[in-house]
Amino acid sequence: MEKQLIIQKLLDMARLLNGEEDIDRFFELIIVHISNLLNTERSSFFLLDTERKELWSKVAEGLKHTEIRLPVGKGIAGRCARTAQPFFVNHPDSDPDFDSSWDKRHGYSTQNVLCYPILGRNGQLKGVLQAINKKDGPFDSNDLALASACAAEIAIALENYQLLQAVKQAFKDFASALVKTMEAKHPITAGHSQRVTAYTLFLVEKMGLNFQETELCHYACLLHDIGKIAIPDSILTKPGRFSEQEKKVMEDHAIWTRRILEKVRWPNGLEMLPIVASSHHERMDGSGYPEGLCGEDIPLPSRIMAVTDVFDALTSRRDYPKYDGQHTGTPDPFDLERVFNILQQNKGIHLDAHVVELLYAHRQELEALMRRLHNLPEQD
Repeated sequence: MEKQLIIQKLLDMARLLNGEEDIDRFFELIIVHISNLLNTERSSFFLLDTERKELWSKVAEGLKHTEIRLPVGKGIAGRCARTAQPFFVNHPDSDPDFDSSWDKRHGYSTQNVLCYPILGRNGQLKGVLQAINKKDGPFDSNDLALASACAAEIAIALENYQLLQAVKQAFKDFASALVKTMEAKHPITAGHSQRVTAYTLFLVEKMGLNFQETELCHYACLLHDIGKIAIPDSILTKPGRFSEQEKKVMEDHAIWTRRILEKVRWPNGLEMLPIVASSHHERMDGSGYPEGLCGEDIPLPSRIMAVTDVFDALTSRRDYPKYDGQHTGTPDPFDLERVFNILQQNKGIHLDAHVVELLYAHRQELEALMRRLHNLPEQD
């Protein structure tokens, strides 16, 4: 491969790896580029499980649904992890660490193997890169040099990704703690935000939204009721129905949600979070609050959340009688047939028709998720 082409491919890999936020896509990109650069049949990327002292295949070409686990020190990749040294084996049958059982089970023939350790800035092992069956002859020192350049880029991208994930997890933990603090004021609604998040992410997956849209939905759902922290306890925890004045105060929680979240400097892709989180009580016919938005003027994540918010309210106990239009209600969870009838009645009026139809299309899975979240026994 010409030097200029190699350099260009390395630059392309660096750009893609450092710009990718989706962890699964991140690792898929790694092995595709490695196989391309080293001209091999397949590549695998093993991450180190420090607790179990094992390597596990985060991604392996041709084995999408199969996880390979190796104790550090066992097998060719395990030897690479133990020694933290790169090497290639052009005659694996004569190597004492080569395990041919996998080849026999899958009808494969390993001709040669190259392994390269992925090390962090402090020299700590992060994982192992493995390339199998070079297409144009045996591996040589030039392949190790090329793998070295790849490993350096992968290590930087992986550490940056892990740092970003640690920051995100810390924020999610903080947000969850904040929500639980708010819910402690009104224990009967405890878990509501987490359940709405779970239902919304379930629908988001079915809709095939991208990574950034999914992240936006995740945070917006988790924090959609954070404005209730500004509502007086005398109203927030009042048993029974609100007076008109109390209802207006309670509806202001959506405004408070937006005000609170607008104080945060959100990263790229989450700038709309204050609006999305505060718009879950908007209605398709424009009769909702706080802005009276109508139809597609309501952000799609908010329209999804409106459905899941109602679904959770109707399938959970409340300290006020829920009703379905005839004002014949109960504080207890409604039976699921009644819940779905209410959603159907509000389709296109209060709720986005497409979202309701999607929920209907996956009703069985959604009901199973609801039972798990409420710790209910599975239905026969």
